[in-house]
Amino acid sequence: MTRFFLLSSGALLLGSLGAFFLFVPLLSIATVAWIFVGLLFMFGLGFQVGTQAMLRCASLAKPTHPSALTPPEPSSSWRF
Repeated sequence: MTRFFLLSSGALLLGSLGAFFLFVPLLSIATVAWIFVGLLFMFGLGFQVGTQAMLRCASLAKPTHPSALTPPEPSSSWRF
């Protein structure tokens, strides 16, 4: 029974796609596809630029010298 539903749903999907491509002109489908691809590339470019900027800020925040990690010795004016 499950196999029948899977086969019939696949045939229904294939028939729906075929009817869609018959009634909608190919140029408009290609135009929408190219716009969608352009949006995906712009999202990827923005994601890449954003992560590089975050990495640059993180690398500037890190101390470069190991002595910068240790706190300085307290001076005599700090004693009570």
